[in-house]
Amino acid sequence: MNAFETLGLRWDADQAQVHAAYRSRVKGCHPDQFQDQAQADQAQEQLIRLNLAYEEALRIAAKRQIGFNTVSSVSYTHLTLP
Repeated sequence: MNAFETLGLRWDADQAQVHAAYRSRVKGCHPDQFQDQAQADQAQEQLIRLNLAYEEALRIAAKRQIGFNTVSSVSYTHLTLP
């Protein structure tokens, strides 16, 4: 499963969408919400997966933006940098 799927997003989501999806998903799986240790451990694992997915999705979304202009997903796949 890739970062965007983990966050419940399409692959062409922008940084704002990534941030919003991350915040909404983290609220439901924060380990401090659970009294049962097994549930807290599961929530901690989910939180780690979400954190890693968030970082990767933000990195990918940021690469799509050059300066103040957003590059289309088609152009981005054909973009070659020196």
